[in-house]
Amino acid sequence: PTMLLAMGTHQFEELSSPTHKASWQDPQVWTLLILSGFIGIGICFLGFVCQRAISATSFFVLQNVSKVAVVSAGVFFFGDPIRSAAATGGLFLSLGGSFLYGGLQMRAGQ
Repeated sequence: PTMLLAMGTHQFEELSSPTHKASWQDPQVWTLLILSGFIGIGICFLGFVCQRAISATSFFVLQNVSKVAVVSAGVFFFGDPIRSAAATGGLFLSLGGSFLYGGLQMRAGQ
């Protein structure tokens, strides 16, 4: 799906431009890309370790807290704008649904 989207938006054609080519040949770009991959693998591994160590309900609560932290960091530290009703509704659905599901799972486990 990602490759089809890239083809549909003509990003493959822009890839051969000198500006984009120079960016991808920059060692700093490669270093950050590889570092990002290793950090992603580490986060995934720690998620599996965490799932084994705590109950499913506790893991759902942990996921909800992390969602709130990510949204808060985006808004407060990086200045992500929440200007449209669609963005506000999307955040409400995502966070509200997560908390509702976590609450229902906690009640079902009692």
